[in-house]
Amino acid sequence: MFTAVCVFLAWIYQPKPYTPDPPQSSVFSSTVFSLRRRTQRGVQKNQGMPPLDSAMLADLMRASLESGHSIPGALSAVDYALAEEQEPLGLKRTASLLLLGGSWEEAWEHVPSRANEMKDALYPAWQRGSSPMPLLERAAKSIRGRRSEETRAAAARLSSHVTLPLGFNFLPAFICWGIIPLIFSTAQEGFYG
Repeated sequence: MFTAVCVFLAWIYQPKPYTPDPPQSSVFSSTVFSLRRRTQRGVQKNQGMPPLDSAMLADLMRASLESGHSIPGALSAVDYALAEEQEPLGLKRTASLLLLGGSWEEAWEHVPSRANEMKDALYPAWQRGSSPMPLLERAAKSIRGRRSEETRAAAARLSSHVTLPLGFNFLPAFICWGIIPLIFSTAQEGFYG
């Protein structure tokens, strides 16, 4: 009986391709289908990549544009490349809205704020036809520079928070190994002349 239960559970949790319609043969098979579908959804949600940072988004967009894509084509390509993220950007929708004649603000209103630098770098290219490459490169460099400055500031705060407790921990050792032997040696010299 235990083996049958184990085989049944392994069959339920085995990843299978999604099928849109449940089988209609029995109540048992439709229950198994709904259990399998729930587990597949859970697996897909948990396996998503963490969101990509803004500098890498700008680099991906630049690489896509350098390979010959138009701005909407590059947006679709980057959206396809990031399809497995936990928090998708929805750049394909942005590309579709731009191709259908929507305004720039309208097309970007649903995109998360981590793509704002990329959006700002692409705006002059979309409106005036200028090259977005230097702006995307500058955006990526400024994001990395800002992140580096934030890291340095956090390290400075951490060092100031660590120095005081560390000093208090070393103070007893300094007294035991530095001050007390000095006092004893001075006292011995004083007694013996």
